[in-house]
Amino acid sequence: SKRFRGSKVTLDLFNKKVTDKDKTAELIGFQAALLMNLGAYEDALKVINEALTRFPDNQWLVFQKAVALERCDRFDEAKPILLGLMTQGVLLDQVYNYLGYSMLEHGDNVDEALTYLIKASALSPKDGRVTDSLAWGYFKKGDDKKALVYLNAANKQSPDEFEILEHLGDVYRAIKNEWQAKDFYRKALVILDGVTFKTDYEIRGRKRIAQKLKEGGSE
Repeated sequence: SKRFRGSKVTLDLFNKKVTDKDKTAELIGFQAALLMNLGAYEDALKVINEALTRFPDNQWLVFQKAVALERCDRFDEAKPILLGLMTQGVLLDQVYNYLGYSMLEHGDNVDEALTYLIKASALSPKDGRVTDSLAWGYFKKGDDKKALVYLNAANKQSPDEFEILEHLGDVYRAIKNEWQAKDFYRKALVILDGVTFKTDYEIRGRKRIAQKLKEGGSE
């Protein structure tokens, strides 16, 4: 799935054109996504919490709240929301994927995370970002070979995703193939440098990958 985009110009236009009475749950979700793109996670969370007083049963807004909380470094609050969404039977591929990957990133139970990522992959086997998450689960589990199999599949499914290339670089670095690692880091930077408007996620990603490229052994 392609990453949603939007800029401060888009957000300003939204705020100017859309009045409070016009705001449906979907439009508020769009507004929150714009804010998160700009790195304004606390503001996004405030918008979502206000919206949930009007649309308490909207599962997409509930999911957005969990994402915003995780981005605000409040994963302990996001996790139970994501677990609750599982029981609702909606957005399951996104819920399984976001929960599993977030658990890996926050040092939570790897085995539990893998079970969610396997479920996400079963629901969306052709989604490169889901396949990438599953690969990262195997990498965190210590299975470098399986991680590479899934990462190569993910790269074919979503060739323009910088994070998949970054993960390929990370696994090759872990198995002491520095030349291959740096090649994938460079490819990731080429993709990021070709993006006119970078989300906060991509800005942070670029800094992180540029630093990794400086590190490591010789060419």
